[in-house]
Amino acid sequence: MVENSTFTNPFPGLRSYDYEDHALFFGRDAHIRELKNKLLDGRFLALIGSSGSGKSSLIKAGLIPSLEEGDASNRWKVILFRPGGNPVRNFVDAVKAALREDDPIWDSRDPVSLEKELSNDTKVALSLLSATRGQKILLVIDQFEELFRYELSEDSSGINRTNAFVKLLLTLINQRELPVHAVITMRSDYLDHCTEFNGLTEIINKGYYLLPKMNPEEVRQVIVGPVESVGASIEPELVTGLLKELADNPDFLPILQHALMRTWDRWKSTKPYSSPVSRSDYEAIGTMQESITMHAEEIYTQRLDEKRRNAAAKLFKSLIVLGPSDTSSLHPTVLREIIQITGIPDYLLIDVIMVFRENGVSILTPKPGVKIDQNSIIDVSVEKVLTFWERCRKWIEEELESAKLYKQLSYSASLYQDGRTGLWVNPELQLGLKWLKESEPTLEWAQRYDPFFERATNFLDYSKKQYELEVRQKEDRQKRELRKARIFASVLGISSLVSLLFLIVALVLRTQAQQSEKTALEKESLALEERKRAEDQTREAISQKKIAEQQGTFAELQKTLTEEQKGIAVREQEKAVKESIAAKIAKQIAEEQKFQADNARKAAVESQKQTEIQKEYAVNAQKESERQKVYAQSAQKEAETSRNDALKQRSKAVARFIAIQSFQMPAGDELTALLALKAYDFNIKNGGERENPDIFNALSKAAGAKATLIAHNDIVRVVAEPQAGNSLFATAGDDGVVSLWNYLTPAVKPLLFRNPKQTFRSIRSVAFMPDGKTFFTGSSNGQIVRWDNFTPGTPPAKTIIGHDGIVFSMTVKNINNKPHLISVSSAGQVRLWDVSDKKLEVLKNVNLGTEIASVEMWADGRFMFLATGNGKLIRIDLNKLDSKPIEYSLPGLRGRLLSMAFTPDQKYLYFGTSSGMLYHVRITNDEPVPNSLTGTQGTHTSGITSIAFAPDGSRIATACYDWKIRIWNAKEDISKQQPVLLSDFDYWVMDIQFTRDGNKLLAAGADKTVRIWDINSAALFTEVSKRVKRELTEEEWDQYIGKDIPYEKLSRNIR
Repeated sequence: MVENSTFTNPFPGLRSYDYEDHALFFGRDAHIRELKNKLLDGRFLALIGSSGSGKSSLIKAGLIPSLEEGDASNRWKVILFRPGGNPVRNFVDAVKAALREDDPIWDSRDPVSLEKELSNDTKVALSLLSATRGQKILLVIDQFEELFRYELSEDSSGINRTNAFVKLLLTLINQRELPVHAVITMRSDYLDHCTEFNGLTEIINKGYYLLPKMNPEEVRQVIVGPVESVGASIEPELVTGLLKELADNPDFLPILQHALMRTWDRWKSTKPYSSPVSRSDYEAIGTMQESITMHAEEIYTQRLDEKRRNAAAKLFKSLIVLGPSDTSSLHPTVLREIIQITGIPDYLLIDVIMVFRENGVSILTPKPGVKIDQNSIIDVSVEKVLTFWERCRKWIEEELESAKLYKQLSYSASLYQDGRTGLWVNPELQLGLKWLKESEPTLEWAQRYDPFFERATNFLDYSKKQYELEVRQKEDRQKRELRKARIFASVLGISSLVSLLFLIVALVLRTQAQQSEKTALEKESLALEERKRAEDQTREAISQKKIAEQQGTFAELQKTLTEEQKGIAVREQEKAVKESIAAKIAKQIAEEQKFQADNARKAAVESQKQTEIQKEYAVNAQKESERQKVYAQSAQKEAETSRNDALKQRSKAVARFIAIQSFQMPAGDELTALLALKAYDFNIKNGGERENPDIFNALSKAAGAKATLIAHNDIVRVVAEPQAGNSLFATAGDDGVVSLWNYLTPAVKPLLFRNPKQTFRSIRSVAFMPDGKTFFTGSSNGQIVRWDNFTPGTPPAKTIIGHDGIVFSMTVKNINNKPHLISVSSAGQVRLWDVSDKKLEVLKNVNLGTEIASVEMWADGRFMFLATGNGKLIRIDLNKLDSKPIEYSLPGLRGRLLSMAFTPDQKYLYFGTSSGMLYHVRITNDEPVPNSLTGTQGTHTSGITSIAFAPDGSRIATACYDWKIRIWNAKEDISKQQPVLLSDFDYWVMDIQFTRDGNKLLAAGADKTVRIWDINSAALFTEVSKRVKRELTEEEWDQYIGKDIPYEKLSRNIR
């Protein structure tokens, strides 16, 4: 008899069919023929279908085996892989695995170096694949949509990797040197992403195959074929029922496979081999509607303990993000990021992943056999699992609600920071506090939606504290009013009672006085009679007492004599009993001592053996104790470090909380300044960043450290500072006026310069000579003007038409020890001018023939870098203007370039675009490093008009069309920072510049104003400290800082 255990389960469940399963793959014969013909005719095939439609199975278990059928000359080398998060590297690994058998040299090839070579030169792939020695090459890229799903929007390196891989793929498809055939499988909802890559859409259109839905007969083969292929049978009624269910839900194919796998396992364990797979087996596993829930719950409840259940919930939630229109979106995530998002240790998460990805389950990927480390990308194998598993549906709902609430909270915090909304109150406040307690969100989770997590939580904490303060104040006010009302009512009541009592007392006293007089006379007579009777009774009592005392003494003597005789008899009896018992005890003791002596002799021998064993145990225990002691000391140090870090983090949070309170108070108030000082003091003492945005805002407000300068009648477009070491700076704009200011005395009116010959054209650029005594202006009509005299009303020294278009950039550099002016027009003209000896003569002209968006000079004046309107970067050698400019591409750049700036150390070049993206590229050997473009998204809401760096490189500032200026710490990743936000302008911010000492920021705006900010928090602290002499009172400390924090005085010398 054949046992059921000999029958292998012919259904793969949620995983796709592999090549090894092709004998069990049914129902796609017609599709396989069409795919084969299309591939052989065009050498490229794009299999497109919906999620879970069976694309991967059709290629691996259908097309590939079909191609390999035939004679020996029809040999194929199959290279199959998924692009994942690093498609070029995955291609290299797949090629290496496929070709290792043909060429052992592959074992010595370094995948990392190969990846770099392929990214820089896609033709390297041809030399790699030439080792196939005449075989046809089938390149299969399964789940091509991973190029877009795994692309991290906040990291442009993901975009660069995708670009490099698409170029590699197109190179292999379009070449004819090697017999390369390529197949991709892709979900239909990702087709529009392909339009972002030149050439990809065109090649897909040529080899496009949209996978049709299976007809009933094909589905019947899917159900019956695998069962019959292993010698079993299935009830026709069950097949008919399954076909009917699938007719209403044709995209349930993976769910069908899972249900059939579970049905088979049930049949194999409960029925004899001769009986068919029946509907009762199918219904026992929950049918298609419940099979996944029952299976997943079985794993969740029976295979996971409490810790791992919690880890499972957070793991699945981390794979879901809030997508457009507040819908859920599956987001495959690197395990390292999941650990940061969930706060769960890696070993717990890996345990959960291992359980949910094992054979027969396959809910999570990567599949069994693939090593999991912190760089592994975790995904759900079939997206429909998320909706069919009831518990998982609830997790998704919780995650979406959590994300919505956080986005609402973060938005409110942003508005509150700008002074455009108030704090949260109930019911929003209670919902927010409940969310924070139950969800325990991490910074990494929050950065998926808004990077300013601390601002949001501080806003929530401050809302809570202010709400509690208002409640206490309201309660105190009600208590005071109630106390007053009670006192007033009590006074009135008492007054009435007192008056009534006085009347009653008076009447009673008069009546009592009359009655007392009568009673006193009667009592006096009675008292005399009673006195006589008492004296007679006293004499009788004395006599009786003497008689009683004599009788008592006689009775006591009789009692004593009786007791003594009784005691003697009892003692004699007890003595006899004790002697009898003692004899028996002595006999027992003698027998016991003999027994114990025998045992003692035996125990002595055993004790000696145990002593040796215990001695050995003691040595081992001492060693273990020493190890535990070392471990305990290490753990104690770690605990102490963690405790200190936690205290510091709490103190820094308190500092920001104090700063927010200060910022919301009226300006000019002494308490406002004291809280701002204390916030800075707390923050610095606990290792906080010196330029924390909240603390800066509080100090800036307390110091009144900003100035608004008004001298222009139209948009102010440019701010420029001379190279000489003074405090002058110039502004100019659409009113055709140049204003010279002193930023140390902003209240003093500026010197105004206007060219009388100028036809009221907008000034777009200003440049100073190195001595600071001469400056040049460039206008929108191509005019260049030289000014040699700083006396208002003095006409300019030179005025010429220097360009055909807008002169939007000018700079003066010493070339060969002589000053030269370099001007650039928007039309792509670059000109070098001799400006020595009061001249303004053109020396050389370079016509680039393309629109220029921004210009930046190399520090030593050797090179000029220009950003073009089409996203290119051009380098001009100013010492060799006759040589051809070098052009560099910036793949992955999104939006039109608007601004550009070098870091002071010249190691990075930053770009701002019209889309609000801030990019930077690494500079090595005077040129940008290929594929080093990195972008930061979400930092701006509109085009970035200007970028400036502090002279020491510590800070970066950006101006934006959203009317705001942002300042970051340039030494750290700005995507993870909350910037200092300057939002005083009433319209666009056109240009910004740091002063040479880095302590002030100058800005020009479209609202016709020029603004100056003191931006050094340490200097602001010193300035405010000089104005405020007192300390916080203990009552103020308790109210604004907290009773749980020990009171301390301000450290005024801290910096």
